[in-house]
Amino acid sequence: MITKTHPTLISDVLASNFGEVVNEFFAQDRSLRSNPLLPAIDFIEKDKSYLLRASLPGLNKKDIEIKLDGNRLTLNAERKPVKSEDEKKHIQEIRFGHYSRTVKLPRNADVSKIKAEYENGLLNLTIEKKKEDQPKVIEIK
Repeated sequence: MITKTHPTLISDVLASNFGEVVNEFFAQDRSLRSNPLLPAIDFIEKDKSYLLRASLPGLNKKDIEIKLDGNRLTLNAERKPVKSEDEKKHIQEIRFGHYSRTVKLPRNADVSKIKAEYENGLLNLTIEKKKEDQPKVIEIK
């Protein structure tokens, strides 16, 4: 005799949520792979500041532009091809072109206090947080 079992409701939920999480993870990964000129970034919150770290290997500082429009921070950069008359390329995997990445900063980011440093292919932007408004106590008379 063959007995057919039915999955429980919990296992159905777990399976469907797991699939969504996996699909979302790989969709994000695919977007970075499908556009190799989209710089990879980390956005980190600290106690008194935020750190935006962008991977921009093989560039000079002069090739990178940082723009701020309200609370939208945009990184623009361009990697130019190295050309030489006496070269015959057999494989060319290094990508060249224009990079651009825009990040919406949190409301408490103090856009007037941003420091930028570029070293060893990493661009580090330190963005201070605004001092939180202290709640006011209103005296009753």
